[in-house]
Amino acid sequence: MVKVNVAITATFENIKSLQPQRGVDDPDLPYFFKLQCMNCGEVCEKETCVIMSKKVANPSGKGTTNLVKKCKVCSREGTVTMVPERGCPLSLGASLYGTYITLMGFEFNGLEPVSCSFGRGWKAESTYGSLPSISLVFVLVMGIYETTGTLFEDIDLSGAEFADFCDVGQVPVRVSNVRAQCQVVPHWGYGSGRYRCRYGYGYGYGTRYL
Repeated sequence: MVKVNVAITATFENIKSLQPQRGVDDPDLPYFFKLQCMNCGEVCEKETCVIMSKKVANPSGKGTTNLVKKCKVCSREGTVTMVPERGCPLSLGASLYGTYITLMGFEFNGLEPVSCSFGRGWKAESTYGSLPSISLVFVLVMGIYETTGTLFEDIDLSGAEFADFCDVGQVPVRVSNVRAQCQVVPHWGYGSGRYRCRYGYGYGYGTRYL
């Protein structure tokens, strides 16, 4: 079995965060993988979609999994099981440094990911928005405030970019150069994706890259 974190990075223009529509554990977000059979080495060039809300019986007879796929060459079956609660949104800070931030964990049994890409089901928050409902006097005296950015929803990242216009800030917004990385980790263990993300990291100890 291979344990993999799928991580993302992108270039932002007037955007401060990017994440799946219903949060990082969005059950309906599709992940598209090119998969390789670990028995015969055959690579399926057609991408395979994996969705957390779709569950099937595990051929091993132990619980469920999110995908069962049979190799067209050797007929060996492999499974892909998603492991939630490991990710966090891609922030402006991570984008500026080109840091890959973990979205989701996966367990590959009999298969290995060659690449990963995305489709619809994302949302982004702009750096321009309205002030929260707090006293203007408090804002002026303390000099501290945080705006709630304009939300752009149901974004399609199949072309690895998104562009629109923010009416509040009167500026263009763009997410471009979207890239995914499959990071092999030795174990899930302590220091999950969400713990690390608070400090701006997206991967764990012992990570290697596919």
